[in-house]
Amino acid sequence: MPRQLKQFLYGTLYLGIIFLFGLWIFRGVTAQPISCIDGTKNGGETGIDCGGSCVSCALKNLSPLKTEARVRLFNLPSGAVSVVGEITNTNFSANASAHYIFDLYNETGTFLNSLSGSVFVPASKKVMVYEGGVQTQPVARATLRLESPTWEDAAFHPLGTAPRVEGVTTTISEGRMRIEGFLRNETPNTLSRAQVITLLSDSSLNELFAGGTFVDNLTPFSSTPFTILFPSDTLFARDVDAQNTRVLVSVQ
Repeated sequence: MPRQLKQFLYGTLYLGIIFLFGLWIFRGVTAQPISCIDGTKNGGETGIDCGGSCVSCALKNLSPLKTEARVRLFNLPSGAVSVVGEITNTNFSANASAHYIFDLYNETGTFLNSLSGSVFVPASKKVMVYEGGVQTQPVARATLRLESPTWEDAAFHPLGTAPRVEGVTTTISEGRMRIEGFLRNETPNTLSRAQVITLLSDSSLNELFAGGTFVDNLTPFSSTPFTILFPSDTLFARDVDAQNTRVLVSVQ
């Protein structure tokens, strides 16, 4: 046999062995059997490429998270900005976790900055998200978008009852507002984190500004204090009606 032909045959054989070995490794580390992506209901699947040894059909056929078109945007003369948005999970069998981003624009539509955070949205629930900061230019418009949502079966992370808000007090001193209160966990389980958002309004219920904080490790059948501080501004002493302050809580 000519030497060149022999080298060609040996090379082809080696490449075939390497290919088969690579395919074996790929199938070994792939999370789902290859039948889970063939577009056919087969094996132990209860639907097309779902159920059985594949991802559950409930998780595969999810509706995406929805954001409200309107984002609440509040500006203070000092440059302080707060934004509040709403995220809805219409799926009844799956919880979602996602990264949210508020994009801020000036009156000419020029992008200024982004404010972001993470949120847990339980099955069949609507959750409000808040961010605040200081901007060097007035903000005229804000949008809310989501990135990298992940899902889990709601049965594996059942939602506890949101804590009850108690003893809310509002203090205004030298133009600086302070809201304090307690979150009462009335369940037998520790709640790892709760988000508190406050919406300030005037006597006509016009919303003026927003603030927020997180409270961690709410132990069973106990009350945990929270405090929200607002930037110094004459708006608070002049226009805010403390009786119309809304305090919203969600379990994270």
